[in-house]
Amino acid sequence: MPLISGHLTVFLGVILLSILLLKSAGLVHRAFPLLAFSFTIILTVVIIQGIFNQKNMTVLFSLGPIHFYKEGLLYAAHIGLNILNMLLSFAILVLTTSPSEQAAGFTGIPLMIFFILLCCVVNLFMTSGTAKWYIFAPILVPMMMMLGYSPEFAQVVYRIGDSTTNAVFSPVRRRFCRSSLRSSCPH
Repeated sequence: MPLISGHLTVFLGVILLSILLLKSAGLVHRAFPLLAFSFTIILTVVIIQGIFNQKNMTVLFSLGPIHFYKEGLLYAAHIGLNILNMLLSFAILVLTTSPSEQAAGFTGIPLMIFFILLCCVVNLFMTSGTAKWYIFAPILVPMMMMLGYSPEFAQVVYRIGDSTTNAVFSPVRRRFCRSSLRSSCPH
């Protein structure tokens, strides 16, 4: 929802709703370490965007010789609130659902085939294997460990799904390829 509207008030409303859901379930203390770590990342984004954003024009405040700009800080606020929304949604999912429920009854070969197919579909839209692993690993690895599979095996399943569609040139991959490697891409 916040991505659709883009308004900071919607971001704040969804964050407040997520915190209320976690509080009603008594899980705020378990989500706190995840949120504490995210503040380091958000602070870094605020500093970098506040100083170096290419659209910076209006000085909001200065700390000695360093100027923080309104445009960069607003952009950083969108990024930071988006990070908080994702982390709080992730915390609600993971902390309120057992890994066996997350697997939806899948075990063995059907689980592996489903996850390989999911990786193949996502690979058509996301060009970075590392970014996909950052999304899938926090859910896949604990879920598979609860089902008796090792973390290494979870990564093998992910790599099979990721590598099978690497040769397919999706619209996202074609655009990325043209913009970064103009001379070496197939046309």
